[in-house]
Amino acid sequence: MRIGYGLTTFLSAFLLFQVQPMVARFILPWFGGTPDTWTTCLLFFQATLFAGYLYAWLLTRVTRPERQPVIHAAVLLGATLLLPIIPSPDWKESTGTHPALRIVLLLSVTVGLPYLALSATAPLVQRWFSFHERDRPYRFFSLSNLGSLLALVSYPLVIEPQVPLRIQAWMWSVGFVVFGVVCIASTRRFRPPAAAGGTATGGRSEDQTLQPPRLRDQIQWLVYSAVGSMMLLAATNQISQDVAVVPLLWVAPLALYLLTFILCFDNPRWYVRGLCTPLFLTLAVMALQALPRGANLHFIWQLLIYCGTMWVTCLICHGELARMKPPPEFLTSYYLWMAAGGALGGVFVAVLAPLMFPMLLEFEISLALCALILLVVYYRDRWRVPASGRSRVPWPVIYVLALTGVAIVALLNESRALLEQYGRNRTRAASGTGREPARILARTRNFYGALVVSRARRSEGTRRSMSHGRIVHGEQYEESALSRVPLTYYGTNSGVGFALLEHPRRHASSPEDRTLRIADIGMGVGTVAAYGQSGDRIKFFEINPDVIALARKHFTYVSDSAAQVEVVVGDGRLSLERECATSREPRHDVLIVDAFSGDAVPVHLLTRECFRTYGDRLAEDGILAFHVSSRFLDLTPLVGTLCAEMGLRTFWKDTPASPKEGTRRAFWVLATRNEAFLVKLESNQGFTEYSKATQRQIVWTDDHVNLLAIFRERTGAKDTPASTQVGSGPKP
Repeated sequence: MRIGYGLTTFLSAFLLFQVQPMVARFILPWFGGTPDTWTTCLLFFQATLFAGYLYAWLLTRVTRPERQPVIHAAVLLGATLLLPIIPSPDWKESTGTHPALRIVLLLSVTVGLPYLALSATAPLVQRWFSFHERDRPYRFFSLSNLGSLLALVSYPLVIEPQVPLRIQAWMWSVGFVVFGVVCIASTRRFRPPAAAGGTATGGRSEDQTLQPPRLRDQIQWLVYSAVGSMMLLAATNQISQDVAVVPLLWVAPLALYLLTFILCFDNPRWYVRGLCTPLFLTLAVMALQALPRGANLHFIWQLLIYCGTMWVTCLICHGELARMKPPPEFLTSYYLWMAAGGALGGVFVAVLAPLMFPMLLEFEISLALCALILLVVYYRDRWRVPASGRSRVPWPVIYVLALTGVAIVALLNESRALLEQYGRNRTRAASGTGREPARILARTRNFYGALVVSRARRSEGTRRSMSHGRIVHGEQYEESALSRVPLTYYGTNSGVGFALLEHPRRHASSPEDRTLRIADIGMGVGTVAAYGQSGDRIKFFEINPDVIALARKHFTYVSDSAAQVEVVVGDGRLSLERECATSREPRHDVLIVDAFSGDAVPVHLLTRECFRTYGDRLAEDGILAFHVSSRFLDLTPLVGTLCAEMGLRTFWKDTPASPKEGTRRAFWVLATRNEAFLVKLESNQGFTEYSKATQRQIVWTDDHVNLLAIFRERTGAKDTPASTQVGSGPKP
């Protein structure tokens, strides 16, 4: 019985956490490849986990024990009718509206019932096992989380690199059938003891003496679980927005989250409140210091700090949760409250926070709630005497003093930074070369991230800028004489400036032949429109409606352009695919890809399949221009390899920052087969050609992305093409 139930529990957990990154990888290119796509997937899985636990609780409450395995077997058989779990392409996002509901509906139709059946299995098996060994069912919870952890670790390291996505879906579907057979076989001869057979709940005769959990305890179960879930999603958002939205970065926080469950429910000795408290305080201070400095902090340090803080926070929440375990008779109710808390935390981060806050604040809120939890549990246990009879260490006093010290240090540090900034501003103002602090003109946040429009006066003029998180996405002078000058990464000396000014058609003898069709994936503030000439047609592809609204309201690049400008709301890749399907749209002379969100890489725009779409929509003599500035990733070998597969020659240019001209350091890659333009590239000393024979060759596909292959060993100014310009603008 132990082997059968243990194997059933392990397989259910393994399949539960294999399907999460796999299905998310399927749909990620369909919804813009943003971090919130994964966050919404996590929310769905947490909500479905709650639904599964609710089903398990109801089944044990209203059904006789001997009938419960039969009913659950029928649910498993019904779930097999939805196999294989391959999402339909009909669910692809076609507009720029909020896609969270569409993602939830897609996942419900594709994996809803199988996931619910899997999630309900673990609490049901533990409840059935408690009829025979009352004191051991919670050990199965640790076994379940161990299976989940192995699934998470194996997916990015073994499954994803070796197996195409559709084959993964078929393998998972076969695994679900195997799990169903094992589950039904292991419970086929389940018979509750005679003492339990006469009750609907399956309780023992002595259950009448047990007191049900108090409402206060149930609320604590809910809160502890919710705070842990909030911290998981908040940390994942913080990490994903700075690098890329890929399983490798999803797995680390989720695996650490599960590890806390394994430790806390395996044995009480793994959670020591007195040790976790100072560790939490230390990491919380480091995390709060890292948040505003993220643009200048190496990603590895960010990963360690955010994951470490998340792990200790979840260890505290789940450690306190494990200390409040009820008797096995109330096991399904306990898991139900835990799942409700997890879903509640997911709803807060994925749905409520974007509506309530104009910026990312979930990480800080989770830290504050964890600190409050510690204060509550210390206050609750203040009069308890240890079984050893020795005097208790006054941890509440130490904790309050430590928390006060942390607050004082943080306040002094912030005051020092403000005073230093104030001194710099006064010095610059006195010399006539300073700048005033930026004034916020607008804030907005939606599924695709938080945006800020600010205004700052500088010696050369007053500028407006749009920022996504810590990354500046465009600037413009307010003065009419300078308002049409392209700034930031689009200066006339940049790679994209060279492509738009020196395209051979610009020097044609006939005015009609000098016009260009320009496509730009990623609108920003519309700076590319500054290059538009009479007769040109510029088409922006922008997935975030808020970007379009802010660019039109606070910037004039689009309205002042001499070209005919069109803005298409939706993901750039899907929009180009629809152009290919119609085959009536003329091809583009210059196709620009600059769709970074924050500092995250748009993975779905850098795969072999997407480059084929670029090739279909690019004119025979057209130019591909990629903005590949990144603090952490070297994208040049990837873009160069994929362009070489298309028969294009590739050149890149690293343009230094020029404060006088209002430009930032930018790294652009240009690819073309236009012979006349290639001659210009070869004669320009600012460009370097990618050589397939001497440089690394890296290929990404929709099935697999090898993020480690393009990580930079260092991110110093000398070896990082975009180490200074990305995130170096005025902070909102």
